Amino acid sequence: MVSTWLRRLLFVFALGAFAVGVGVYSLYKAAQQVPDFYSEAVEIPPAVAEQASDQFSDQAFALANDVEKLGSWSALFTDEQINGWLATDLVEKHPLLLPPNFAHPRVKLLEDHAQLGVRYTVSGVETVAWMNVDARMTDTHEIALRFREIRAGAVPLPLATILDSITAVAKELELPLHWTSMDSDPTAVVGLPQSFKSGLHFELTKLKIAEGKLFVSGQTSQAAPEVATQVTQ
Repeated sequence: MVSTWLRRLLFVFALGAFAVGVGVYSLYKAAQQVPDFYSEAVEIPPAVAEQASDQFSDQAFALANDVEKLGSWSALFTDEQINGWLATDLVEKHPLLLPPNFAHPRVKLLEDHAQLGVRYTVSGVETVAWMNVDARMTDTHEIALRFREIRAGAVPLPLATILDSITAVAKELELPLHWTSMDSDPTAVVGLPQSFKSGLHFELTKLKIAEGKLFVSGQTSQAAPEVATQVTQ
């Protein structure tokens, strides 16, 4: 009788261990799923990525020069150009911008939102962490990034890990950032510098994400004397 009870107990434990094993394996397999947009973005040939990166850098440099002049300015970037820069210049010239355990970030631009993906290693397991992000300008000329979904493969990912990394990157870039929520979704509100030491004041007035494209525009004007004085101090 005792042996029968013991066999039944061992069977229950064995069945439970099997169920846990199947669950862990299923979770692991789900975490290994790579979203299509990320697979396509990382498969860009090196020569194409280099050319796209050069285009991105040239346009970014031209935009930076325009912003420091009085008048209106604008720029249009493609997700291919952005991914080219992420695949080459980021790795070669700015490797410290990526937090530990993160590598090969990529982006896909869609109507009014973007998909962001990055290789992420946790506890020795490598996966692709990805998210859907809405981006818009606020009334105070800040950028609001609303994170709708964050996953590792097909598995929902704890928000804290990714959001802490975003906070760390913003700190590294010296960008003011605070967190809020929009319909229960975590939303990062990122401030931008508004004035230059030359006494010029700039405002980013439009940020638009469309299929494969990112458009920004704004205006540079003469800063008020008291603002220019504060900036030069």
